[in-house]
Amino acid sequence: IDISRPSMWECSYKVTLKHGQFKWEVDLARDVFLSLQQTIVKITNDKSLLHDIGLTEDQTSHHKFNERLREFLIATFRNAKLHRHPNILSIFEISPLSFIEDLGDKMKEGIVRTKVNLLVELRSSVIGHLCQLLDGFNFKIGDWKTRWLTLKESSVAVLSNGSKEITDVLLFDESLQLLTCEGTVKRHRMDIVSTIQDRKLEFRFSGKDDVDLWKNAIRSAINGPGRVWTQKKRFGSFAPQRKNCNATWFVDGENYMSAVADALMSAKDEIFIADWALSPFVFLKRPNVGDIAWRLDQILKQKAEEGVKIQVIIYNAIERATELGADFTEKTLEALHTNISVILHPDLDDHIVEGVLIWSHHEKMVIVDQTLAFFGGIDLYFGRWDTHDHCLTDIGQATIDCGGNPIPTVSKERYQCHIGKDYVNTFVRGLTDPDKPFEEHIDRYVHPRMPWHDIAVCVYGQSARDAARHFIQQHNYYFSNERKDHPHASFLLPRKEFTEAEIEQTSYLSEPVSVTKLASCQMIRSLGDWSGGLCGKEDSILRAYLYAIDNAEHFIYIENQFLVSSLPDQGVINTVVDHIYAKISHAHKIGKTFRVIISIPLLPEFEDNLGVKDGCSMEIILYWELSSLFRKGSLIDKLINEAKIPKDEVWKYVSINALRNYGYLNNKLVTELIYLHSKLMIVDDMVTIVGSANLNDRSLLGYRDSEIAVILEDEELEDGHFDGQPVKVGKFSHSLRKHIFMESLGLLGTTDGNKIVEDPIIESFYKDVWMMTAQRNTDLFEKVFGGKCVPSNSAKTFSELNEFKKLIGLVTSNVDEAHEVASQIRGHLVEFPHHFLENQELQNAMFPLSTCFYT
Repeated sequence: IDISRPSMWECSYKVTLKHGQFKWEVDLARDVFLSLQQTIVKITNDKSLLHDIGLTEDQTSHHKFNERLREFLIATFRNAKLHRHPNILSIFEISPLSFIEDLGDKMKEGIVRTKVNLLVELRSSVIGHLCQLLDGFNFKIGDWKTRWLTLKESSVAVLSNGSKEITDVLLFDESLQLLTCEGTVKRHRMDIVSTIQDRKLEFRFSGKDDVDLWKNAIRSAINGPGRVWTQKKRFGSFAPQRKNCNATWFVDGENYMSAVADALMSAKDEIFIADWALSPFVFLKRPNVGDIAWRLDQILKQKAEEGVKIQVIIYNAIERATELGADFTEKTLEALHTNISVILHPDLDDHIVEGVLIWSHHEKMVIVDQTLAFFGGIDLYFGRWDTHDHCLTDIGQATIDCGGNPIPTVSKERYQCHIGKDYVNTFVRGLTDPDKPFEEHIDRYVHPRMPWHDIAVCVYGQSARDAARHFIQQHNYYFSNERKDHPHASFLLPRKEFTEAEIEQTSYLSEPVSVTKLASCQMIRSLGDWSGGLCGKEDSILRAYLYAIDNAEHFIYIENQFLVSSLPDQGVINTVVDHIYAKISHAHKIGKTFRVIISIPLLPEFEDNLGVKDGCSMEIILYWELSSLFRKGSLIDKLINEAKIPKDEVWKYVSINALRNYGYLNNKLVTELIYLHSKLMIVDDMVTIVGSANLNDRSLLGYRDSEIAVILEDEELEDGHFDGQPVKVGKFSHSLRKHIFMESLGLLGTTDGNKIVEDPIIESFYKDVWMMTAQRNTDLFEKVFGGKCVPSNSAKTFSELNEFKKLIGLVTSNVDEAHEVASQIRGHLVEFPHHFLENQELQNAMFPLSTCFYT
């Protein structure tokens, strides 16, 4: 403790205190010290302390007073009865949040009078409109209460006075304002306002000096450690661009879920999980021969018992529309331990009047200690775990019984990776009864499973903190608005910025997952009023996609579950396809080699009622995707008719593909499409966007589905080639693209695979390998499996589709030849049939809102 006094005429003292690594200052009037003596006597009932401390009212000599004050304070803090007393802590601005290293430096704290206004609460209700009208007349609902205000590096937190309970949190953003007011009614007032978050915290103080102290402290934070959040950011994102970030990519669920499991087990303090769908009974490491330790519920239970706080957000779907089992998941997880809290959002009753029930929370995130952040397209749910081989069958003995108990007699050579409902084929039957996870959903001895191809990423350090900030903002909004009565949930606080030294000292994941690449990372998102309490929306994912496309020089690779874009006459607003068209058109005009490769699923993931049930979901989605890519006004149509590219030359610029596989079920050949669920774009092997967002209005407009993604721009470069010319490419983007290409072409594990896919635009690869393999595989699949290969260019109408389904392939007519022909298939790549149903008028809506629902 150090004490200084500007001059003998000043009535206050600057007290500098140090506790461990924390150092802070408080300004105290002299009479505070004098009255503090009486408080101490009341607390201890020991008047001798006054003599021991050596401070009495008549000892006022300026040259001795400072040292005696210092001795007095040291004695106070060393006294066991005093140093934790609320009155003492209040005077010296000490709270339960003061000395938490991960929350950053200790800044100003103290008692205030406060009232919180949540401007978005009940906005669409009659009560909400009434509140807004009354607010215009300076009438506020609620009482002014005494609270403890804590300032951190990039947020302010309000605590119940004398308690650890956080009652509100406001995160800094670029719209943050401090409003002070003096007058008859609002004397000594300060409001902290975020127009982006539609939030206002109101405070009253005992005097103008207190207002000035707080105002200066907050402004110092805004212009100091919090500046990164109060400045404008690229793409209108909530998060800044971070340099020299470590990032790791994952292709398919096996490696991703294994890495997530390891990260969860390493958690020390907190775990955040956000999912569109989540099952507690998903195994993160497989095969799980007689062991349930790697099942998600068991991992979370163990960490909760160790004291780790686990916060989960799950999309609360309307069951009649999508049966995801959110209620069951909530009850199951919260029954494990009180350290696990689950928030379902939206609250279906509260949001009916707002018309948001057709939108969803679509993020898939796992964040550990705000240091590791996993996200992408992979929910911790049934059917998502898969290997690069994308096997169609899983006929072995079950390793657990229906109660989740291990079966010890199972042979390791014969197991099930996909237990119960994890053996999924949505085309056969849509998922039901997720609360019965160990019951078989389809007959695995009759139907192949639907393989699942997906992409995810893990970022470390500061980008993980940024992802955590997105989670925290959403969680706090939902908790404040709808779940403040939740027995286990509480407000969350963001951790401080990492220093470079801290990042270098942090160990992450075990090999081989720890092989990371350096890149510039910026978190981007889609978020709006209903999904995050914003005033307006954030559509930084869309802006980042358009930026990356516009700046492409050689090549764009896209994998996405949906691509519905650039149909303004039909209400589809996003312009992704228009920007792709512009790049190709320009390349054709100047005679430049430029390639766009797009991979999407052969069919949308719905039960196959195509051509049987009018206006089924599969038909509607196909209408929008075919309209975006192939039909009148689409990408291909405009390239031919507006850019004047000859029809037989369009494919020099764009290739649209999908994935399919075959396997053996009961010694019989079977086939099924590989459901491509990725949300990925790679540009010039230098820029990668990966996250949860589909390329449609739902995901990209900001005010519909909530989404999270990252744009990574490589900083660690290596040699590469485009069109035979040497170039520099990024290690992250280049390695990810090559892996995907090798998996698609069946080259993983081959000696020359890397070399073959090195240059993605040279004709000897693009035409002679990529497009030729897709065409050849398509022909071979149809030859072997006949009418099982839907969709097909042979079916241009529903009637032709029904006839096509009757076609007999070699698998029925000549089994030996079928095996021989199937062995010629390389990888999983096939053509997307651009003539499929081209002569069929498809329905694009079941009801007026379905345009928004499906696009």
